[in-house]
Amino acid sequence: MRCMITIGRIVSHPCGQKAAAPCSRCGTACCKHHLSRQSSSLGQCCVCSGEYTPVEAKIRVTMEEMFDFSPDDLAAFDRDQEGMWSIGPYDS
Repeated sequence: MRCMITIGRIVSHPCGQKAAAPCSRCGTACCKHHLSRQSSSLGQCCVCSGEYTPVEAKIRVTMEEMFDFSPDDLAAFDRDQEGMWSIGPYDS
C-alpha cells in the first residue's frame, strides 16, 4: 500500500511512499511523513489534522504563461554577440 496524500505544486500526484497506516479519520493510506505528529490528532493524516492543505497544481499551462518572463528572470541569462540567449559555459 502506498501513501495517497496529494503532493506537488507543478503537477499534483499521490506521495507514493510506503504507507505506514491508514488515517484513523478518513482512511487515506499515509506514509510516516504524512501522519500527524500532534498528540491531539495522533493517527490522523496531516490533512485531517489541519497540518497540511494540498495545493492544487495547474495541469495545463498556456504558452503565454510558459514564456512570460519578468525583467529579473531575463537578467539571469546573458546574450551572446548575435543577441541570442546564452546560459553560460555549457553552450556549444
